[in-house]
Amino acid sequence: MPQYEKNCLKKYLYLVIVVLFFVYSGISFAINKEAIDTAKKVSDYAEVIMKARQNGAPIASIIDINHKQGAPYAGASDLLDTMTIEAYKIPQYSSPEFKKKAIINFKNKWYIKTLQLFSEKEDNK
Repeated sequence: MPQYEKNCLKKYLYLVIVVLFFVYSGISFAINKEAIDTAKKVSDYAEVIMKARQNGAPIASIIDINHKQGAPYAGASDLLDTMTIEAYKIPQYSSPEFKKKAIINFKNKWYIKTLQLFSEKEDNK
């Protein structure tokens, strides 16, 4: 995997870990600008994972990066592994058009999941 992709993965992994720490630590958020910003960060990480997947990066490399970064709590690595595994369930396409669609769809899926998580936290108050 090129160094640029590794740096992007590390950057987004850090952001996701920080965000997830707040989500799972009991700090509540409303579906507001902060929730939207968080969803953007998570979906950006999903985009990096899917780009790596579509460009042929081995799944073991991505999971290895997830675990080497460490996590402020036990659930973060599990979530990132789930995201990675979901990405690798989607076929690797050869057409640039299909690759782009797969990346966008995966990114959107995680954006929505994150907003739903915030919404569920608000409903449970």
